[in-house]
Amino acid sequence: MTKSELMASAANGHLEHSTEIATGPASVSQIDDDGFYAIDFVCAFFGGSKPLHPATIYRGIAHGRYPRPVRPSPNVNRWVGRELKAARTEILEAPRKPLPSPKHRRVTAM
Repeated sequence: MTKSELMASAANGHLEHSTEIATGPASVSQIDDDGFYAIDFVCAFFGGSKPLHPATIYRGIAHGRYPRPVRPSPNVNRWVGRELKAARTEILEAPRKPLPSPKHRRVTAM
C-alpha cells in the first residue's frame, strides 16, 4: 500500500488491522465528523510527524486530555472524528504557562 493510499484510507476512517502507521492528516478538515478511527490513526493524529504510543493515548484518556473511545463491538475501540477535532482544538487553545528560569528555582534545605 502506497503512502497516498494509506493516507486516503486513514482519512476515511478505514485504517483497520494494518501494520503500517498512518501519518496524521494534513488538516483537521479531512476528518469526517461521524467517522470512526482506530488507535493507529489517533496516535498519528495527536502525535503529528512522530505518532504517540497507544499507552500515551490511554493515559491521556484517564487524565481527561483525550476523548474516550466508543465500542462498536465487544473487542473493538474506535474514536469519533468530531471528538478528536474538539480535543485537538482544546489542546492547541490551552494557555501555556512560561517555565520558571533555572536561576530562580527555589533551593530546598536538607
